Amino acid sequence: MQHSKEQIYWDEFTRNNEAYIFYDLMEYQHILNLMGNEILCEKKVLEIGCGKGIWTANLARIGAKVFHFDLTRFIVATAKEAATPFTTYAFVADMHFLPIANNSVDFVFGSMVLHHASNHDFFGHEVARVLKSGGRAIFHENSDRNPILRFARNSLVGRLGIPKYSSSDEHPLRLEEIQSFGSSFTSYRSDYLRMVVFQLAVKYLLRREDGLIYQFARNLDRFIYKNFPRWRYLSYYQVVHFDKESVTVND
Repeated sequence: MQHSKEQIYWDEFTRNNEAYIFYDLMEYQHILNLMGNEILCEKKVLEIGCGKGIWTANLARIGAKVFHFDLTRFIVATAKEAATPFTTYAFVADMHFLPIANNSVDFVFGSMVLHHASNHDFFGHEVARVLKSGGRAIFHENSDRNPILRFARNSLVGRLGIPKYSSSDEHPLRLEEIQSFGSSFTSYRSDYLRMVVFQLAVKYLLRREDGLIYQFARNLDRFIYKNFPRWRYLSYYQVVHFDKESVTVND
């Protein structure tokens, strides 16, 4: 089987890199709350782009019935092993063409995958198709809305010794892509649980996620988040959720 450029890149990335956690505790709890948290047991969750299985294991551990997929067999096998000893259901697929029956899953979840879609309108329709009535799609994502971060990504990352942690075909999630995906749903919203701007600069420029400089950057981000709520949309991370309308069946 011939693999696409994206398949080759992410298969090699999974083989050669440690699992990286993009979310913090507050975002983690927020995502679980959006899924109902205490009533998640035995709910069917479709995880799109499972990667090394951090969320596969998270969801399986709290009782969800997890169906997860990614671009290659190696990636999904890695995620399945990460969820051991819990049972999960793994398969290889393209997220634009989900091999899932209509109205069959309670939740769809993805971490850092929505911005990879090549056609957000079509992808949104496909996700809405597999969700049950009243279901919800939740994505933990990056964001393209900060012009300074956008400039840094386009002009600095991958140059001057600054590392690049992405494939050549991707970009942070744009507002118009959220709107396009959301056209298949009754409602949608982006939540910003923390400010991540200055600490991201320290991570890329100084390659540090600890120490006094990083702590200063983190405290500065927290100060902005607390005191300037109108600026929260400038954060690099967001949780975007889309709701499918409940349909009442009359006998």
